Amino acid sequence: ACRLGILQKTSRRPLEEERQSLAPGSVFVYDEAEAGIKRWTDGKLWSPSRIYGDFLLYQELESRLNHIKKYEDLDENIRERIQKENKKFHVSNKGTFVYSNEGLVKKTISANVEGSIQHMIIYEDKQGK
Repeated sequence: ACRLGILQKTSRRPLEEERQSLAPGSVFVYDEAEAGIKRWTDGKLWSPSRIYGDFLLYQELESRLNHIKKYEDLDENIRERIQKENKKFHVSNKGTFVYSNEGLVKKTISANVEGSIQHMIIYEDKQGK
């Protein structure tokens, strides 16, 4: 897509004001060596990655409670708030992840193209748009 002029490569991570405007349909492509970016950061809180075809998929979180690693450890007030607000959450040995109802989904893919690592980051809504 970049070679065809459909997308332009970025040479840096998003600035603070750009982070605020990340929305479904935002797409970033960068060359790892050219941009000097090994890991993409956008200032948002994300779930652990899940494999989705050739992509890694992340869901935007409302909060991450690193100290709560078992469902039984969830404070009753937190449990009630999560249920009252119809939040989805996941408890694991890495902590408890509370998903944002209106949050973004981030899909990432990396490919070796003629010896250089290319990264693409796609932001979507939960319906995949």
